[in-house]
Amino acid sequence: MGELVESIGVRECLDKVVEWIELEKKPEPEGVWVKGKGFAMTGELAADLAAVVELNGERLVARQFSGDDVFRPELVIDVNPELLKEPELTLNLAASGTGRLYYTAELSQYVPAELETKTLAGQGLTINRTYQKLGVPGSSISGASGQSLVVRSGDVIEVTIGLTADRELEYLMVEDPIPAGCEVPDQGRVPIWEWHYWWADRVVRDELVAYAITHLPSGTKTLKYKLIAQIPGKYSAMPTQVYNMYDPRVRAAGTVASITIKP
Repeated sequence: MGELVESIGVRECLDKVVEWIELEKKPEPEGVWVKGKGFAMTGELAADLAAVVELNGERLVARQFSGDDVFRPELVIDVNPELLKEPELTLNLAASGTGRLYYTAELSQYVPAELETKTLAGQGLTINRTYQKLGVPGSSISGASGQSLVVRSGDVIEVTIGLTADRELEYLMVEDPIPAGCEVPDQGRVPIWEWHYWWADRVVRDELVAYAITHLPSGTKTLKYKLIAQIPGKYSAMPTQVYNMYDPRVRAAGTVASITIKP
């Protein structure tokens, strides 16, 4: 760090900053600062300022801040979406008094998306996925069918992923997004003495199930796991995909599927 400071030529400035902090700090009991954030709050405890936030001339909030606000949660201002429809937006922040006003502005935008994706295949590799209510023959659906699997909270869903390759492939990763409202009951690793699967490893995360495949022979192979339907609602399961971990040209993706969970 010292070498970096020397190289940018601000050592003298930093020395003065450190000297100011040492002069302005107010020691805690026993004459020392036991908390690192004490340095960051130097001088802020004496703040006394008024702040006004406006969007396109319309006042959102007017607030008085003092040194006590240093120890309180930050003020969060949620803007009415109706105010964001103007083609141009001007956000004004004004502060008067002693102290500094710190702020962060964040804009999140959501746009319509077409979920009816087409199956993507490449290098002779295809992938598909079906959902079926466990123990109910004929209830299976796939994204290509355009149907929605209807289950009740607590039902078990069997997920089947089909991989078809016209030649031998190596070092593949399969990622299958978990639909919201569902959970994978088996999240542990399979003990090595129980191992009898053709794939190399499986990882269960909050948002997806991933399979590592060292060798995929030509033909069709299947992967299966189970979901438990939990939270009622209608959900979309994003497309499952497979790709070569070292060659981006070898990849394939399925389609979106719909699941409806009833109470």
